[in-house]
Formats: sequence, C-alpha cells, structure tokens
Amino acid sequence: MNTISTGNNYLKSFTSSTAKKNEVYGEFSSEIQSSPMSISPLEYYQDLCKMFPDITFRLDDKEAGMKAKSGTYLGYNNSLNQIGNKFGELGKCSISIDIAVIEKMQKDISYAERVKSIIKGTESRYTEFENLTKEDGFLYTSVSIEDENGEPVRGIMESNMPYSTEEQIKEIWKMDSLQNQVQIKFSKVQDSLIDSYLMMIEKNQRKLDKLGIY
Repeated sequence: MNTISTGNNYLKSFTSSTAKKNEVYGEFSSEIQSSPMSISPLEYYQDLCKMFPDITFRLDDKEAGMKAKSGTYLGYNNSLNQIGNKFGELGKCSISIDIAVIEKMQKDISYAERVKSIIKGTESRYTEFENLTKEDGFLYTSVSIEDENGEPVRGIMESNMPYSTEEQIKEIWKMDSLQNQVQIKFSKVQDSLIDSYLMMIEKNQRKLDKLGIY
C-alpha cells in the first residue's frame, strides 16, 4: 500500500499523525495590503508568506478536506500551495495555514495581527515544537494554524514519515489509479472466462441430453 504524508488533519489515515492545539495571542504589526479584500485569498496568502522568508508554508482547506473522497485531497484548490522548501524537515520551520484563517485575516485587521504573532512566535520557538515531537516518539514536525470559533488556533502535527511533495503524492495517485484499472480489467476478463466456461458446460450438457446420456 502506498503511503502519503502531507501533515493534513484530513489525511490522518495516510499520515498516522497526531495534533496538539493551544490558543496563542500576541501583537505583531505589519501591513500586507492597504486593501486586503481587493486581492484573492491565494494572493493574500502569498503576500503573507513573503513576510517570513525563512518559513516554509502550505495552504490547507479543512472544509474541502472533510468533503473530499479519501486519498484525493491535497489542500486549497487541491494543491499544497507550498512556498519555500524542505517542508517538515528537521530545523525547518514549517507552517500549514487553513484558508478560513486567511479569509478572516482579510476581513479583520485585529485577527490578522494575532495570526502574524502566532507565526512569529512559532518561528522563534520552533525547536520547542520539534522537541515535543521527539518526546512523543515521532520524527517530523509541522505546525498548523486553523480557526476555531472565531479565534486562530495553533496545532502541532507529528509524523514518522517525511512529508510528501505535491509531485510525489500525484505520482502515487497515478500508480494507484493504474493498479485499480488493471484490477478492474482482470476482474472483467476473469468474469468473461467463467461465463464462457459455464456456457460450454451448458452446451455439452444439452448434447448429452439429446443423446440420452446422463
């Protein structure tokens, strides 16, 4: 069975990961756009990432993930939307942000400042999160930021496998799809052979019946 590790809560069956959540507040002032609502959520996210060039980000979509069929979900617009390199690797601050957080940041300046503070605090304390992961017996770490009841919440994601890239995940999906197609074709051939065999037996039995042989 192929295994995918992305760090998303919604692929837990593939990642075997756990999450610990705690609310974080603080102040961190920095402007992205004078009119945040004038740009798309994806553009806003990209501008946010530029503020923290040493962090690798991914953009998640919790709601879409819960609706998606198992094994067919990546993130916002079905992409990891990764900015930066080495997501989840040791010593690399890695953060996944849910699209609901981004959309609320665009509408609420105070909320946006709290999220930026969480990001800054995560970067400065990232070694602590990695140590917590090691204490739990896991090897790879990332941090998630989601919205819960109108507040940004930070979660620690832990995995025993390296985080897969978008290209690796799509390649695995392609291989799984080909395997399923082969299995379906084999099943159809098998059914056809069985049908032919039964028809042959039935014809032979009719011949024997005509000859009076039982």
